[in-house]
Amino acid sequence: MSQRRIEARIYKAPPHLQAKVGRGRLDPKTILRCQEIIDKNTFDFVPLASGQLEEFRAMIDAARAARDPDEIETIKSRMTQIVMQLKGHAGLFHYPLVSRLGAIMLFFLDNVDNLDDDVLDIARAHYRTLAMILELRIKDSDDRLGRDFERELKSACGRYFARMKIKPEDDAFYVEF
Repeated sequence: MSQRRIEARIYKAPPHLQAKVGRGRLDPKTILRCQEIIDKNTFDFVPLASGQLEEFRAMIDAARAARDPDEIETIKSRMTQIVMQLKGHAGLFHYPLVSRLGAIMLFFLDNVDNLDDDVLDIARAHYRTLAMILELRIKDSDDRLGRDFERELKSACGRYFARMKIKPEDDAFYVEF
């Protein structure tokens, strides 16, 4: 069995975060115990994710009906929070495909100003894709299907950026996950 080598980036936390979590190194034994708990985790992610995903769908519907700019901004913020939660939980509970798709959608939402019909159509496609993945319990897909999902979501986002002449501030979107 081959194992992929993953290189870690070290980010220095700003002082206000250091004040919240402390400074210094973690005991390697603590890290290993935590990793073992994560690896052996048998929590059923699907009910949690399904609830979050339904809230995401409700936010898409609310955004289509909303007219007040402040309300739309609040909806966009909530959609972003839901995507962040899904992305994080998916990684923790062994659904890396959902996490990778979440990273793409999060990047997209962070780089659009308005929740116009095209943005909401892309969000709806994301919702449908994740709903299918959860229904079929596809944890990861290194095969063609998973790569196709990622490529199509990136492509839709990229076409939107190009049409709207949006140049994302970060080039992480274009890096393969």
